Amino acid sequence: RSSCYQPTSSGNARRCFTAVCCRPRGDGCIARAIHTFLRMAIRHMTSMLESMSGFSTRAIMETGHYVSMALGGDLRAFSALRCLKLYLERLGYEGRHALQVGRGALLFMRTSLAAEELLQFAPSQIAAAVLYCDRAHSGCIPLWPTVLARLTGYAGPDEPFFASAVDAVSVVAARQGGQAMMSPVSPLQNSF
Repeated sequence: RSSCYQPTSSGNARRCFTAVCCRPRGDGCIARAIHTFLRMAIRHMTSMLESMSGFSTRAIMETGHYVSMALGGDLRAFSALRCLKLYLERLGYEGRHALQVGRGALLFMRTSLAAEELLQFAPSQIAAAVLYCDRAHSGCIPLWPTVLARLTGYAGPDEPFFASAVDAVSVVAARQGGQAMMSPVSPLQNSF
């Protein structure tokens, strides 16, 4: 993974681009790979670009354009941690208060994202499952507020794919002894 954060090497950019294209989710690599490939195209290295990636220059440029449009030009890494922070903000917690309320969930995210059980899920699904488990552990009412249902598209843990993500997060949390999911906030303080 560390090689993805060194965009100066064309070999690293190629590996990142290939990883992103072949996997259902790519963490921070996509922005770096696209940025590197676009820089190379601008420098008129079209033949090198095509031979390195195995894709036509047009396909790469179109992909870069669509990704940029979808992200509104924001090419920062799309991560589960960023999703979790967004979910906390939408619940009305910002800045320090968000860190206090979501402390257990944030700690879990930082220590567990490489867990084998979580690799099959998109970052937004992991964040939603972690938040759900943290709220359940903390006794928050309602457990899955309407704002989260609207934001995530999950009505609750009865949906099969969401239930799978919650189960995976629960397994990883249990393996850690559940300590990462301890939130210092009382249930009434954290209800929306």
